[in-house]
Amino acid sequence: MDAPSTAAVQAVHLVAAHALCAALGAVLALRDDRPELEPEPAPNRQIGMRAWRDARTWWWSAT
Repeated sequence: MDAPSTAAVQAVHLVAAHALCAALGAVLALRDDRPELEPEPAPNRQIGMRAWRDARTWWWSAT
């Protein structure tokens, strides 16, 4: 019996690698429990950061 051609072996490897990557991606997608987006910062933190920025701006403009 003749050995399989190189192109046939490469095609089988390509299909097998594609199937393996697809299966791995599906498993990782099922295990991914991270939230889609990061939560918004609390309003008091935004106000505090704004006050700090305003004070810093005033300090540098005054000196």
